[in-house]
Amino acid sequence: MDLVFEKGNEQEPRGHALLYFQNSSEPEEIWCTYLVILPVSVDVSKYIPPLFAPQMQAMASQEISGFAFPPVPERAEGLAQLRRLAEKRDDDLIDGGTGGSSDPMELLQVVNEMQEEYVRLWHRSLEVAVPAEVPSVNEVLYELLGERDRLSELSKLVGKLRFATEGSDTRQMEEAEQEMLVLAKYLPENY
Repeated sequence: MDLVFEKGNEQEPRGHALLYFQNSSEPEEIWCTYLVILPVSVDVSKYIPPLFAPQMQAMASQEISGFAFPPVPERAEGLAQLRRLAEKRDDDLIDGGTGGSSDPMELLQVVNEMQEEYVRLWHRSLEVAVPAEVPSVNEVLYELLGERDRLSELSKLVGKLRFATEGSDTRQMEEAEQEMLVLAKYLPENY
C-alpha cells in the first residue's frame, strides 16, 4: 500500500502524522486520526495483569512500535485546519483517500494497514547507511589511543566476538567484526 504524503515524504517520515480521509458522499467532510511511532518498542505483556493474560494472549505476544489514535478516524474541522496543524506541529500529512464513515470496522482496517505501512517506512528510513567519510566515535578514540590501549581494545573485541559466536548472535558477531576492522587501521601490520 502506497501512502500519499501531502506534507513530508516516504523516504524520511517524521514518526508522527495526521492521516485524513474525505467522505465519498460529501467531499468537504474530513475524518482524521493521528499516527505515532514510538521511539522505543513496548512489550505489552509486561503491562497486562496476570488475571487477564489468558484472554489477551494474542495481544500480549506482540511488541508495539506504533499506533493510530483514535483507532477509527474522528470528524475534523476541515482540510485547511489539518494543514495548519501539520505545519505548526511539523507533522507528516497523509491523504488516506475517500471513504464512507458509515462502516467503522472498515475504517479501522484501513487505518491499521496505513499505520503498518507508515511504521515500515519509518524503519526503512532508519536503515540508511551513514556515509563512509563520517568517522565513528570509536574510530576517533582508536586514533587517539596508544598501541598498548589499542591492543587492550582488540582483546575486548575478541572476547565480545567469542561470546557472540557461542550464543549464535549474528548481529553482535557482525558488530565485533566491524569494530575489529576499524581498529585494524590503527594497528601495525604484525597484529
